[in-house]
Amino acid sequence: MIKLTIPGQPIPLARPRFFGGKVVDSQVAVKNGIRKLICSELVKIGVMSSAGMPFKLLETYCNCAIHVDLTFGMATAKNLSKTRKNSLLGDSSHNCKPDLDNLIKFILDCGNKLLWSDDCMISEIHARKIWCDSPHTEITMQHIPVEFNTT
Repeated sequence: MIKLTIPGQPIPLARPRFFGGKVVDSQVAVKNGIRKLICSELVKIGVMSSAGMPFKLLETYCNCAIHVDLTFGMATAKNLSKTRKNSLLGDSSHNCKPDLDNLIKFILDCGNKLLWSDDCMISEIHARKIWCDSPHTEITMQHIPVEFNTT
């Protein structure tokens, strides 16, 4: 099992933009920044060398299904009263924008070729948005051994 915490406000995947009849990814720079944060977290936990070479990470998760648990810690508004802020922090439900599915898609895209060879390998996912003092994204992943029936 691998557990990572990415500091900062969670980012949703933006809608595709079209320019000159072609699809343009407007979040390339943001995705690269998150990928660098993922790499630094992988170095901290000893899964990746500082040279950027994974220690059998992709090999471990290459031929198996993957379970991913995501927690998006969303910052409370700065202008809230202390009483209101404390009541939100005690409640784990964040029912405001951004949409949970767009947060999930962004992280899954950023994890491609770093945490898994492709996000199509993820067979189970559990995600939630919570209120917190320090915004962050927690990623927990584990492989699920798959037995192929050859009969």
